[in-house]
Amino acid sequence: HFKKKLVTAAIENYDIDAYTSGMTTVAEDIMKKLEPIRPIKKSALDSTLNARWSFVFTGVPTIGMRLITILSRVSAGFPPVDFRDVFLELYNKQSMVKAIVSCKVFGKELELNVLTSLRPNETDVGGTFMIEKFEGITLAGIDIPTPESWHKERDLEISYLDEDMMIARTAGGEPHLLLRHSACSTDDLECDVDAELTNYFIEAKSKYGASIARCLVDRQYGETCEENYESLSPILNLVNFKPFTNSERK
Repeated sequence: HFKKKLVTAAIENYDIDAYTSGMTTVAEDIMKKLEPIRPIKKSALDSTLNARWSFVFTGVPTIGMRLITILSRVSAGFPPVDFRDVFLELYNKQSMVKAIVSCKVFGKELELNVLTSLRPNETDVGGTFMIEKFEGITLAGIDIPTPESWHKERDLEISYLDEDMMIARTAGGEPHLLLRHSACSTDDLECDVDAELTNYFIEAKSKYGASIARCLVDRQYGETCEENYESLSPILNLVNFKPFTNSERK
C-alpha cells in the first residue's frame, strides 16, 4: 500500500544524510507512485483543501519550515523559548494559507503566522495547479516588515489529495508532504478544528504527545522523539517559506 509506505518512509525512515548528499529520498520515490492514482481529480478546486494540516519534512524546506526549524533549535538550546505547536491552515475557499507557530517566550504566549494567498491557475484545464503569493509575517498579531523581494508568486501543483494527506509540488518539482490534522473544514464555523481530530492525530498524540507536529518538521529534533517514544506502527495502521527559491519566483 503506497500510502502506508510513504508514511513509513517520511516519518520513521527519513534519511536526512541522504538528502544533504544529493541522493533521492525514499519518500519522494513513493510519492511519484502515489500521485498518478489521484482520488480527487481537480484537487486545486476541491473544498477538502480547507483544513488544518501538519508539515512533514521530506527534504525541501519552505519558508515556514525554515522558520519553524530555527525556532525549534532555539527552543532546544534556550529554555525561555518554549516551542509549543506548529501547523498549517487552508481557509476562505482555499484562497488563503496560514502557517501557525505557537510558542512561549519567557512565559508569554506568542503566535507567529506566515501568510500566503492562493488562486487557481486559470490556464490549467486539469484543475491541479495554483498560484501562491507570499503575503507577510505576523508575530502576536503585529505585522513584521519583510523584504519586497519576498512578495513574489510561484506555481504550486496539488499533485495528490485525499482524506489523509496532500502532496504539493513547486514549479521545480520539489515535493511538500502534508498530513491532515483535523477531520473538518476550516470554513465550517460549527466545527471545532481543535477537538475533531483525525484518527491519525489521536493515535499520534497518544504516542508522541504534544511534540508530534514539531517532530515531523524538525527532523533533528525528531530523532529525540524516536528515542523517547515507541514505534509509530499503530499510527501507520490507521493511515493505509526567502519564501520561494529563485527557480520558483515570477
